[in-house]
Amino acid sequence: MANFEAKNIYRACLPNLCEHGGRCSQTWSSFSCDCSGTGYSGATCHNSIYESSCEAYKLIGSSSGFYSIDPDGSGPLGPAQVYCNMTVPLRTVRKLSVKSPLAGD
Repeated sequence: MANFEAKNIYRACLPNLCEHGGRCSQTWSSFSCDCSGTGYSGATCHNSIYESSCEAYKLIGSSSGFYSIDPDGSGPLGPAQVYCNMTVPLRTVRKLSVKSPLAGD
């Protein structure tokens, strides 16, 4: 829980300091975030509770099945429900960024 002086906490929940739909509550000396049901944890609901890939689930000993993965962690994309087949070799897919040419070049 984050603590601030009373003069700084007057409107701690306006705007809401909690990310990903977390619910903010405050007292005169502190604020807290309720991250229940958001898929995130931490003081401001910033940390994804899901692994980032099927490979990550496999590394912790999970068997084949449906899992929620969050490939961009706390980024703008939410978690997705996927089927992870742990009986075949898994590959990590890397995104290739290509700069587009400037208009008029």
